[in-house]
Amino acid sequence: MSLLKVKDMPPLPAEAFSYHTEHDTHYYDDGNIIFILEEKTLFRLYRGAICKKSEVMRDMLDIPQPPNPRGTPDSFRTLSMDDQEYIDGVPAIALSDTVEEFSSLLDVLFPPRVPLFSSAPAPSLEAVEGVLKLSNKYVIQEALTWAEDVLEMLFPTFTDSLPMNSTPLPLGDPTMAAKLIRLARCNDLPKYLPLAFYVLATHPYGADLQARQADLNLLSMDDQARVLAGRAALLQGTVEVVSRRGENGLCISKARCSNLINASTKCGFGRSMDALWLDPASWWQKLLADPLAALQDRYNTAWSYTFCATCEQKMKAGLEEDRKTIYRRLNEFFQL
Repeated sequence: MSLLKVKDMPPLPAEAFSYHTEHDTHYYDDGNIIFILEEKTLFRLYRGAICKKSEVMRDMLDIPQPPNPRGTPDSFRTLSMDDQEYIDGVPAIALSDTVEEFSSLLDVLFPPRVPLFSSAPAPSLEAVEGVLKLSNKYVIQEALTWAEDVLEMLFPTFTDSLPMNSTPLPLGDPTMAAKLIRLARCNDLPKYLPLAFYVLATHPYGADLQARQADLNLLSMDDQARVLAGRAALLQGTVEVVSRRGENGLCISKARCSNLINASTKCGFGRSMDALWLDPASWWQKLLADPLAALQDRYNTAWSYTFCATCEQKMKAGLEEDRKTIYRRLNEFFQL
């Protein structure tokens, strides 16, 4: 009985590789290239399409890959032809990326179909982070632009001011802020750092020290120190900025307004016992806990029954100026 040479033997069918799993979305039966992720998940794609998106990927596919990817059991060793691994007759290449990262990238490059009258779910921060990582690795400008656009939509940034109708981060989520810091550091996106550090430093953890430490552990040791030192600097800076205004209760303005709000009520500007600053301790507690939010809340207070239009406009202008000043100094406070 004659022995067949390995190169003369047909490739094993995909069914023989029971330890492999086809990806739910990005496994196309007529695809002509297979990527193996985490040594078990198969992505079957169209070589021409993926090469058109990335020159790095095209160059990589032009190089014959060694047989038997690392960790593949000998009993399931795929047969090689011309030093190239094959599964079910299709060239197969093992990648070091995670399944989640590669899937997120392919979702951007080859969006899955969405049912009629339905909308695609909003991408998670982890998905955006994976796309950023692989778009830089494989030099895919289309995916990089998508990731940067999504980040700008999720976390709008402002160059030198913070509009009064804006919030620093969605829900003030400190875990998301910590992840955003990590993402910004890894991808050279410093514009997202100031507000992310602010949210992490001002979140009211209370007695939940475990949650606080879990969020800090997502950061480097240097950035953990920046959060803690920045919090102290933020407190000091806030006092410096807002204490000069009489309406904040630390000093009483000598100025008085005699304008009438109605037939019997004078404008309350300059009167220390007015309801606006009757309890300065409570106001300062809010102000030192979260100055950007506290100044925004006070700006949106209905003052028409307390002050004349001129004084209300003046005080609101002061609140807006103070908020912008604190925002502009975040880089200073957190040493960014």
